Amino acid sequence: MTGETLTRADLSEAVHEDVGLTRQDSAGLVERTLDLIAEALERGATVKLSGFGVFQVRAKRARVGRNPKTGKPAPIEPGDRLSRLPRHEGARRPRPERVGPGSLAKGPEAFRTISEAAAELGVPQHVLRFWETRFSFIRPMKRAGGRRFYRPQDITVLRGVRILLHDEGYTIKGVQRLHREEGMARLVTAASGGGAAPRESVVTADYDPATLADTDRDRLLHALGDLESAKARLDGLLRQ
Repeated sequence: MTGETLTRADLSEAVHEDVGLTRQDSAGLVERTLDLIAEALERGATVKLSGFGVFQVRAKRARVGRNPKTGKPAPIEPGDRLSRLPRHEGARRPRPERVGPGSLAKGPEAFRTISEAAAELGVPQHVLRFWETRFSFIRPMKRAGGRRFYRPQDITVLRGVRILLHDEGYTIKGVQRLHREEGMARLVTAASGGGAAPRESVVTADYDPATLADTDRDRLLHALGDLESAKARLDGLLRQ
């Protein structure tokens, strides 16, 4: 790519080909890396990119430049400029700020990528994608290429869904019905550890099949259908 502009797409494609990540994950990795670089520069740190150079934000005073189109003098306002340090200055620079696990922590109001959301909620990424297909109220922000960003309110809703499904024993259709009847407030309440609504009836292992009422049998068959549908969807996502 000599003489050409290096774009995010070029970097993502290089990561995809050299590392073997999917194009979506490669794009996410590039975006996160650029975000970390920008955040470090905004804090006044010096950033070293091996093979590229050493970069620093410097305050520039007001000065007179030249309009490249007309060739006439033109005033340039003061402001911060990203500068690449000359080789001899780079050798004398302070040690660059190291980005460690502590510096990667995000604040409560920051957006989360799908990997960060999955880690925070304790569920696999493919489960979050599957939930999007089943719950219309789960709508993370999406950038070009389908990259997801979860806002704080999205994380709260997802946490409520996880608690209802994994801890309270609701089925997918049960959570859908709960949302229709009680709205988002019920999911937020579940996420904050509020009292649960009456749980769906669950048939335990100690029962005589012959004594099952027709309604209980229908509920079990309905739940089994939900599970088989969910398994088929998850199997399809895992094969992608």
